[in-house]
Amino acid sequence: MIENKNVEMRQLASDNSIAREEEVRYDVVQELLGMVRYGNAAKAERFFYDNIKVLFPEEDHFLTALRASEYVAAAAEQAVLDGIRGQVLIQALSDMRKRIRKIQTAREAREQCVFTVRKIAELTRTVRDVRKDYNGQYSPAVLACMDSIISHMPEKRLVTDLADDVHLSPKYLSALFARETGKTISEFEQELSVREAKFLLQNTDFAYSDISYMLNYSSQSYFNAVFRKETGMTPSQYRRMHRK
Repeated sequence: MIENKNVEMRQLASDNSIAREEEVRYDVVQELLGMVRYGNAAKAERFFYDNIKVLFPEEDHFLTALRASEYVAAAAEQAVLDGIRGQVLIQALSDMRKRIRKIQTAREAREQCVFTVRKIAELTRTVRDVRKDYNGQYSPAVLACMDSIISHMPEKRLVTDLADDVHLSPKYLSALFARETGKTISEFEQELSVREAKFLLQNTDFAYSDISYMLNYSSQSYFNAVFRKETGMTPSQYRRMHRK
């Protein structure tokens, strides 16, 4: 009888401990989702690594991959609640699913989770900022095209693929985009790339070479040339002038 009582007490203590861990994990995830909501990608990444043991208590690769999928799904759901079109998130989630199939260690699963959550936070911020500038000015088709371009950054998209996304012919989409915005799709992509570079220069300590790589420029010198053409100053001049 006493032995049974001790077993019950140990089980109760174990259950209480698990419940407390889940409460702490829930609070951490909610704080993380708040960072995703406001597009604080770099902050979210740091927070993730600071709380890595709470978010991923197991070292088992399969369980870690399951948790990673849960956190990414929660981040995507938060982005949708904040008005990001579901189609915009498809690419990020699709990329993660492809990588998850190749993952062989718990560490890889954690890193892929951090990468994808950061990507979703970046999408949230970029889409929100672009919509704030352009919403109400353009047709739904052009705005959807812009969203599709953003969701695939920094890769350039073919006009045929963009046209498929918005269910228009490539020729008509190109003409519509140019007529409404006064610029070609390619010019908008470059403008968006420079816009992202400005944000990174102002808000991070990334080296210029890292920023050019992150934004898919073929070289830092080409990045410098494009940035200077668009802004009238070099990346280093811009950072010194606008650094917060």
